[in-house]
Amino acid sequence: METPEIKVAKFPTLKPIANAIISAKYYAGLSSGQAGIYRKEDGSLVTDTDSRVQDYLASVLAGVYEGQGLSFVMEEKDTENAAAYPFVERAEVTVYLDPLDGTSSYVKGTGNWAISVGIRSDHSALGIIQPAKGFMLIGHQGEDGNNIYTWRNGRIVEIGPTTLHTDQWRVAAHYNHQSIETLRRIYSILKGSPVVDPRSFGDAPQPGSLAADITGLVTGKYNLVVNGGCYPWDIAAAQTIIASGGHKIMDWEGNEINLAGLNDPRQMLRIVAGSPENITRFYDQVYG
Repeated sequence: METPEIKVAKFPTLKPIANAIISAKYYAGLSSGQAGIYRKEDGSLVTDTDSRVQDYLASVLAGVYEGQGLSFVMEEKDTENAAAYPFVERAEVTVYLDPLDGTSSYVKGTGNWAISVGIRSDHSALGIIQPAKGFMLIGHQGEDGNNIYTWRNGRIVEIGPTTLHTDQWRVAAHYNHQSIETLRRIYSILKGSPVVDPRSFGDAPQPGSLAADITGLVTGKYNLVVNGGCYPWDIAAAQTIIASGGHKIMDWEGNEINLAGLNDPRQMLRIVAGSPENITRFYDQVYG
């Protein structure tokens, strides 16, 4: 149930960031089917739109947080202006930016992509995800707890998390609902082989936005999300958003993901996200 609108003044940095993300979404939508498409060293796709959206949002964020010791962890390393926005250890504010989460879906024109921006400091966290289709989700962790909001007509509106109440699995693995047996098979294939992409196995998951999938935990769409190879920029914003519903992101060894504690800010992660109870149930079935 929605609560009354909250004054934007509560989040003084949010308005320019939200407006920039919305502008980037429309630009990406208009550019779909026209952007140049390339393959990176790891074989994944990247488009001109990825690069332009990243450079644009990075410049906006650098302006918003000017003078605050800003550090960037961004997906695309080779954009025109990427060198201007470096990663800095022990920075006051760290930005995790994925300009097009789900580039393969963007290229195919399916609309299963999203813009994901996570902003972290020692005292608070802000996560913003704007899917190609649907409304913006904003998560905030601070002194007033964990809360979820949406952005409507220049105003922030608080919304409560919606939990999926069922004993049956509703699992997101790149937009496919998979049975636990299929997930067990995917897990056995990937175990010990972190370079393997689960999307390459028959009826295994299809490409899409992992960030948007994870937020399905608090919109009543899923009760578990599993991914065999992602990166900090894929999950930073979503991790903040789902915290309001009591959900966590763990690695496949049972450790809670702590992005600030990673030795390498570009480290690949294998994750499972959900409530502590469902994550435990998943581990029991996988390892059992």
